[in-house]
Amino acid sequence: PNIFNVYNESVMYEDPKGAKLAYSWIEEEQRADKCVECMECEEVCPQNIPVTDWLKKAHAEFGNGA
Repeated sequence: PNIFNVYNESVMYEDPKGAKLAYSWIEEEQRADKCVECMECEEVCPQNIPVTDWLKKAHAEFGNGA
């Protein structure tokens, strides 16, 4: 949820720099690139969000080297 929060705020407030900073505050082992693509979260997501795809997008946008 924290990763989606950062992504949503980046879009809503048009603030990719602030979002990148907020993403850096997320513990490294909880960042989007740590997803193992087991798809368990997608199976139980009440909003049918393609979580794996969005995590990849978020990390590409805010992760190291972005």
